Amino acid sequence: MAEASPERETNLSFEEGLKRLEEVLRELEQPAVTLDASLGLFGEGVALIRRCQTQLTQAEGKLQVLMEEADGSLVLRELADLSADLE
Repeated sequence: MAEASPERETNLSFEEGLKRLEEVLRELEQPAVTLDASLGLFGEGVALIRRCQTQLTQAEGKLQVLMEEADGSLVLRELADLSADLE
């Protein structure tokens, strides 16, 4: 069983976190996994989910677009605001 250390989890990229989460799920599905191992894997999975969610939230915050207004001024807009303007 390949277990990630807590400090390694904080250094994982989003993609690495998802990959490790998939590994954790596969390990939990094994019939021979002990209760103690299951609890450890479950805890690791929860930590990975939280880490990935935090990374997604941070990425959403960075998705801003600089737009030029009709008068030539530049304004910073959230990506969500732009999609609403297009509808």
